Amino acid sequence: GCRSKRAKTHRSMIAVSTRYSSKRYCVIDGQKTAVLTVGIVGSELCLALPALPNDSRNTFGVLNVNGQQCTLRAKRIPIQQRHLLTKAPDPAWNEEYLDFPPDYNFAAEVLAKACD
Repeated sequence: GCRSKRAKTHRSMIAVSTRYSSKRYCVIDGQKTAVLTVGIVGSELCLALPALPNDSRNTFGVLNVNGQQCTLRAKRIPIQQRHLLTKAPDPAWNEEYLDFPPDYNFAAEVLAKACD
């Protein structure tokens, strides 16, 4: 998962933009999905995606703002692709995309810790 390369020096380098992680939308691996921006690690943008049923690869557990355990999927994309993240889902998607359950609100620093 995300934890394999555990470099101590990277901890302070994750740039966290706001108090809560912002939700964006994009197509990842051919799949329309909502994503949470976690931070920037080196030349990569770290994202959290909704977990897929029957697929536990790259998933990690994290507590939401209410202290409930939630499962997310970690994904990194090259920083050059950040312009692909949109603030609203594409109307052409007709609401057909992976989304997070309604209580999936996370403090940005909690996500950053879980993903580093």
